[in-house]
Amino acid sequence: MAFERFRVWAAQAFLGKQFPLFPQTGETLLQGFFPSTGVVRRGRIELLNAYRALPWLRASTNKIGEEIASTNWKLFVRTVNGRPVRDRALQRMDYDKAFKSIHEGLQDGTLREIEGPHPFLELLDRGSDRLDGWASDHATQVHLDTIGESFWWLQRNNAGLPGGYIVLASHWVKELPKENFPFYEISFGAIHELIPAEDIIWWKHADPANPYGRGTGVGESLGDELDLDESAVKFLKAFFKNDATPPLLIGLKGASETEMNRAMKKWEQRHKGIMKKFRAHFFRGELDVKTLAPVIKDMMMTELRTAARDTTHQVYGIPPEILGIIANSNRATITAAESIFARHVILPRLEFRRRGYQRNLVPLWDDRLIVWYDSPIPDDLEKMLAAAKAMPSALEYNEWRQMQGLDAKPELEGLHPVPGKLTPQVIINEEEEEEEEPEEEEP
Repeated sequence: MAFERFRVWAAQAFLGKQFPLFPQTGETLLQGFFPSTGVVRRGRIELLNAYRALPWLRASTNKIGEEIASTNWKLFVRTVNGRPVRDRALQRMDYDKAFKSIHEGLQDGTLREIEGPHPFLELLDRGSDRLDGWASDHATQVHLDTIGESFWWLQRNNAGLPGGYIVLASHWVKELPKENFPFYEISFGAIHELIPAEDIIWWKHADPANPYGRGTGVGESLGDELDLDESAVKFLKAFFKNDATPPLLIGLKGASETEMNRAMKKWEQRHKGIMKKFRAHFFRGELDVKTLAPVIKDMMMTELRTAARDTTHQVYGIPPEILGIIANSNRATITAAESIFARHVILPRLEFRRRGYQRNLVPLWDDRLIVWYDSPIPDDLEKMLAAAKAMPSALEYNEWRQMQGLDAKPELEGLHPVPGKLTPQVIINEEEEEEEEPEEEEP
């Protein structure tokens, strides 16, 4: 206690700033520089609620969440002389290098996939009793893409290992762990608990302004665009529902109430109805007309909503074709959109998850395991076809059938198409030929 007070006093004297005496609150000196680490920001609940109300925010985050939740996860292990070892380099490699290393390891037999069910994979598939693995994964990704953080409350079995997990929304977590208080304080509904820090996985996109505090998401940067789109929709809804604002205010100078009513009835008789549209009206005397209701066309509502929509999916990096916006698209852009979406939107998020699993979950069972997933990047069929056309005979008949989406035929196994101008040659192994030569008989 005395040493901690001395550290605070020394920091105050050196920096010329005042900090609270942290031992009373359980905080560390570092957390004193960022006093808002446990405070939930305003607007986060509203942003999560916007997922239900704003169509383009939901379309973008839902599409990403569906792709992430549908990913097939795998486990591998490196072997040396048949014995499992820990390959730290492969566990930390970026996607491209890891993809190549795993492919080479499977080819030369130094890497093998864990066959059969594994508790880690079952955990991802199970989720919780009320929200299965797919739905939990989807909710986690929506949290990350809107407010930048999500929490997993690990449910441990009798062996002390995770058997499931509960997804916690950010605003349910009221306090984060401190040096002398290693607990998360959560509160939602009738539940109010202190959860040990080792039972919580905190998924977070760090805020550059406060990297040790709460996370920040892409959705927070779209506040004005989302408000603009929502306001435009509400205005149009009020316009069609009649908000008690007449389009015109007409005044007859010096007219009595009776004359006003007579003029109004006469006006409606001459102009009300579809067959009386565009009729001219002649009047005598001074007339004053004020326009009250705005003209929707002049307000450019369509352009405003289109701009807000485009900004939303562009900030998430989603090609418009993925969301069904194909007004300015063609076959080439539609095909390329899938690769762009997978490479630049889904892949970085899967890498974020992989590193989190590798660091926080897998070591609970075996730190030698390597987490991997099926690549979301589709095959470049045009590139494959162009390469195959350069030398068609390099591929087997069944490989050609596979590229066409057809099943392989056993009778074509190992056979290659041979161009008409070429003659098939039998490759003879010289060593085998020498062994098969009969010995000459002695005279």
